Amino acid sequence: GNYTSVWSHWDTTYDYAGARAFVQIVDFGNQTINSHDVIYYAKVDNSNHFWMTANHGYMWAQKMVAGVVTQVGSTITLDQNAHRWWGIRESGGTIYYCTSPDGYTWTDQWSVANPFGTTMFFPQFTSGNWDNEASGSYAVFDNFNTVAHTAAASLSVTATPTATLSKPSGFT
Repeated sequence: GNYTSVWSHWDTTYDYAGARAFVQIVDFGNQTINSHDVIYYAKVDNSNHFWMTANHGYMWAQKMVAGVVTQVGSTITLDQNAHRWWGIRESGGTIYYCTSPDGYTWTDQWSVANPFGTTMFFPQFTSGNWDNEASGSYAVFDNFNTVAHTAAASLSVTATPTATLSKPSGFT
């Protein structure tokens, strides 16, 4: 069959180093259709990328390195509420695929060492059917954003006078 889909593409890359790029899946589409995919990619190029997929009520993560596809970890059951937000992040040379019910509290579902030597990726979102179906279905993505991970820091300030003020002439 043909892959009928809707996809987004940016020419702008994002630096995922110590950061998370995430998107809300507002509607997963018809997950009873066998060939209906919902996919979030973080791409270096067409031969090197990471992605998360929801299909027929399940969810998994994959990577492609030099055109070779490998599944990361095991397949999990899709929970359309608990997995409402999808994120991909990098920390210390590891890529984490994570989910969230609200965009604030995140659960790492899978992780893999970053094989690319770069943290510059461009996002892509895809939804569609990879086989001929009686009816089609598409997901709805919203609220794509990035956030840097920051460490807690303390700041101490000491004020030191650097000038002496004097009255202008004529003032008493």
